[in-house]
Amino acid sequence: MAELLEREGWVVFRSAGSRGPIDLLALRAGDLPLAIQVKYGTGNLYRGFPPHERSALLALAAKAGAMPMLCRVSPRKRPVWVPGDEWPENAREVAR
Repeated sequence: MAELLEREGWVVFRSAGSRGPIDLLALRAGDLPLAIQVKYGTGNLYRGFPPHERSALLALAAKAGAMPMLCRVSPRKRPVWVPGDEWPENAREVAR
């Protein structure tokens, strides 16, 4: 994902595998910073991204003035980008 964003003019910092709230931080002049959580696999968009992790990313992004994003990567498909304001509000909305 970092390479894709870099091709679009973003400067990308990786923290993948850190178990923190973000995997990528993307910056580009004139745009809000992006605080991105990357999830791999098929099925439900929010699988592996439970409500407490979404809340942590939302809080971090708000504190930093960044846009929270989920990027779901599935084999042989284009990545799906979901901004934080479109995430489910609670666990009942997330299929497990």
